[in-house]
Amino acid sequence: MLDCDINGSVRLYIKYTLKDIRDFCFAKTFEGILKKILLIPFIMLLAMVAVFIPISLFLFSRDPELLLIFIPKLLFAVLICGLAVSIPYLSLYLNIKKDFKKSGALQTMRIVEVSKDSLAISSENSSTTITWDELYRIQEFRRCFLIYQSSVKIFILPKRCFVSQEQLEDFRSILKSSVESNKLKLKNYKLMYSCPDYCDTEFEVKNSVLEKVVEGDNEQKPELLLEVLLEKKEYIKFNFMFFYKKPRGIIIALLGLYLLVSSLSNFEQLNNFNRIFSLISGLFFTLFIPLVLFINSIRAYNNDESLKKPVLYKIYKDHYAAEQSESFSNIEWDKLVKVVNTKDFTFLFITNNLASIIPKRIFKGREDDLLKFEGILREHCGDKLKKRF
Repeated sequence: MLDCDINGSVRLYIKYTLKDIRDFCFAKTFEGILKKILLIPFIMLLAMVAVFIPISLFLFSRDPELLLIFIPKLLFAVLICGLAVSIPYLSLYLNIKKDFKKSGALQTMRIVEVSKDSLAISSENSSTTITWDELYRIQEFRRCFLIYQSSVKIFILPKRCFVSQEQLEDFRSILKSSVESNKLKLKNYKLMYSCPDYCDTEFEVKNSVLEKVVEGDNEQKPELLLEVLLEKKEYIKFNFMFFYKKPRGIIIALLGLYLLVSSLSNFEQLNNFNRIFSLISGLFFTLFIPLVLFINSIRAYNNDESLKKPVLYKIYKDHYAAEQSESFSNIEWDKLVKVVNTKDFTFLFITNNLASIIPKRIFKGREDDLLKFEGILREHCGDKLKKRF
């Protein structure tokens, strides 16, 4: 449900569904002119098939052999183009769908309050307030708004949560008056349909996080206090580890090495088209993809103001709290998706794609605290704890 008060602020209640995830994936996959251009060959082939079918029925009796040769090739081309268009969407959707079903953090009710000064997002276990100048970009699509805190950190605001076109216009008016025009990409689409969520426990949801923090400070002393200011090189290293530890990253790396080695194994045959193709593909997988990952990591770090602010982690026996300027969250150990412990880092994965990063350099001179921290993880995270070196 969405409300608009007399001060010009707008409030939404959001409980994500798989349809919201599909809408997001479609917007991300087919946004922009360049990505839409990729649909042109597929559309042209479909048009050819549509035209060819009635013609083929007419010519079938005259030259059936030509028809039997041409149809499979045409259908194969349509299949290849269809896969090229759909695989990016399906890959993104299946990844987020898995994350959505596995993580309770994505299924909780959220209260979003939009005012001329800031965007505030709160749930049962967290609360974040972001000023408009801290945002990277806001894009409008037919079924959702994407609010970018950085080039990779995105908040999805489904349009179905608006109760009317008037409410949607109020929201756009706040954005136009509060956000820099170069950060806004509004399309002014009409509201297609409305299916707002409702929250009967608004007061409890909005205040439970603060109550837990206060209760934790007053009744339960933290086992450890860890202050982390993440460095750029650590964020880059995390992204490389995150990408190349997954099956997709491993397959890409191995495929690139195989193609590169096979193409260079015989220099005198490099004029062969297949070997040239293998060489280019190998260079793409082994050099270009890591370079893009490196550049995107730097870009994301530079554009995300929250990464440049210190985070205070309060480690308790049953949960941990993360406090940072205008945001805080409480995460119970058993609600984590996984915990990855490496030589230099501990990653606490709230979802498969979102983690609290704790560099072990902060334990320099505090080796006993490190042992205590790892002991808490072993005791309370169980089989979710994974060690990598």
